[in-house]
Amino acid sequence: MIRIESKKALIIIGGGLAVVLSFLVSDSVRQTISRRRAIRASEIELSRLTQETEEARQKINGLETDPKSTERLVRKELGYLKPGEKEARFK
Repeated sequence: MIRIESKKALIIIGGGLAVVLSFLVSDSVRQTISRRRAIRASEIELSRLTQETEEARQKINGLETDPKSTERLVRKELGYLKPGEKEARFK
């Protein structure tokens, strides 16, 4: 037979589990978890965009200060050649 102390312990444990389970399945908890995930995803996206912005700033700075940067960009993006140069393409 189960002793009275054991019954009390089981009731307390069961009640505690019921409270925890009801807390976990409540809408507010699920909404909070969902919001935290959305915030984390936004932080990751912000970090990526910040890095892209910094790379673009560096590229702009190079174009403004280094004439060779401009030449490299024009050659790469537009395919321009200097007079007398010949283009070789490899597949």
